[in-house]
This record gives sequence, C-alpha cells and structure tokens, in this order.
Amino acid sequence: MKKIVFGLLFLGLVLSGCSTSPNSASTKENTVSSTSEYETKKLTSSDVHKIKVGDDLTQVYQTLGSPLRKWTNDFVYKELDNAITRDELIVSISKDAQGDYYKEHSELIEHGNSAKDIKKLEMLQYTYSTDSDDETMLIWVSPKTEQVVYYNQRTFLDKDGKSKDSSSTTTTTSSSEPQTASVAHSIGEAVPFTSENGNSINVTVQSVSKDYGDDFYKPDGLFYAKVDFLVENTGTTPFDASSSYLEFYDSSDIKSDLASRDYFSETIQPGKSAQGTAYFEVKNDGTTFEVFFADTSWKGSY
Repeated sequence: MKKIVFGLLFLGLVLSGCSTSPNSASTKENTVSSTSEYETKKLTSSDVHKIKVGDDLTQVYQTLGSPLRKWTNDFVYKELDNAITRDELIVSISKDAQGDYYKEHSELIEHGNSAKDIKKLEMLQYTYSTDSDDETMLIWVSPKTEQVVYYNQRTFLDKDGKSKDSSSTTTTTSSSEPQTASVAHSIGEAVPFTSENGNSINVTVQSVSKDYGDDFYKPDGLFYAKVDFLVENTGTTPFDASSSYLEFYDSSDIKSDLASRDYFSETIQPGKSAQGTAYFEVKNDGTTFEVFFADTSWKGSY
C-alpha cells in the first residue's frame, strides 16, 4: 500500500501551473546579491530538515547554500496556498493530536496563513536528494525581517517551476515519515493511502467530463472539468475530505482553478464512504487531463 508524504513529498502534486505561469512576462524575478558569496550545495533530507520558522537568511544560506532560484512573482503566493492545503491534508488524515508530526503541521498551517498577509513575500527554491529521487524544499521569507515565515517540502520542481512527469513509479522510503508512490492511474481505479499512524483511505476518481455551466454558474474559462470522486475511510478515525485536496491539470499541463460550484467538504466516519464532485475552470482546449490527490494522479481524456 502506498503511503503519502502530504507535506514533505507532494504532488503532486504539479503545482506550478495555476492560472498564471510562474514565468509570466508580466512578472519579474529579482536576484539576491547576498547569495553570490554562497556556493550551491548537494543537499540531503537531513539538511533541509534543519530549517525552521524564524531562521534568518544568513542561517539558511549557511546551511543550504545558494538556492536554485528565488521567486518574487505571483507564483510565490499560489505555491503557498498549495503548500498550506498539503499541510491541512496531513492534519486531516493524522488525527493524532498528541503526535509531533500532527503538531508540527498544525503550527505550520498557522504560519502559512499568516504569511499570506505579507507583501512582496519571497520564496527560495532548493533541490535535495532522497534515497530514490530528487525533491524540492521551498522556503518563504519576509523581505522586511529577512526571516523564514514558512517552509514546505514537495516533489521535484525544476528552475522554471515545472515538475517531472509522474508516469513512472517511484516509492519513497522512510521510517519516520508517511510515504507515497508517484504514478498515474486510470480513471475509475481506486488508490489506497495510509498515514504513519495507520489511518487509511481509498480515493477513486470515478469520471471526468466537460460541463458548460447552467443559469447560475458559468465557467470563467472555456468550460468546467467536472470531476466525480469517491473517498472511502478504511481507517479507525473520522476523515475530513474536501474538494480542495484535488488538483486538475489540462492538456497543456496548466493547473486549473477550483470553482466554488458544489464545493464538497464532509467528515467521513470509519468504514463509511462519500461521493463528491469538484469543478475546475479550464482555460485551454484539449482532450487530455490529469487529476492529482497528494502525490498520485489519474490520467484520461474527455
């Protein structure tokens, strides 16, 4: 059974697309002159785990070296929203309020939400290696205090904010963290997930279709992608499921925004299941798509 790395190694979550490209011509990337005195280091998971909220930039550079990239455009806030969602998902499936893992990510959610209010927030991007693959560490820094206000680990992003093709199966290994395999599944296929403390769910993307709205809801893009999904709680504690845990990428690999239409948010009791529908604003025409939950995806065509 696959295990998820919701906050530490995630999906996959591909989160760089969004409605605005990270390399949009309307935005600019600033270079920090102070990083020039630091070399690029070959980092491991233990290196990035040394970074904490409140560390100053000098500590970060001394520990991790020069970043792969420093982001200062809208991508900073879009990736922040996605990272907070991942931490919320960790908290939802963990349920062990006494565990250090649960407490860490609960505190990170608070820090992340506070960071949203910081103007001109900056994001440092680092690459580090695990036993199986390269991953990405993202660090949000306040330009006023030059201190770390939030951090998150996720699946690999290149310098342009793009992630690797998720079609190959790569299972991460760790004795202390939840795990997952990054692989594309077929529509209708159920995928099991479990957390380190044993809580578990099955997720199925049942169908994906084009929807052109109705008298009350009209898509901002070309159409809605209507995603019907099923969440089964196979664990021993309630699980809070939400449409926001899903991500949708169109045929151009651009992330589509989740629409407010029929927003799904339910608490599912152990041994029970719930069906939900999520609508995404699709702005690029095409026949293929990919839906993500954590680091796992389902690929298909309309």
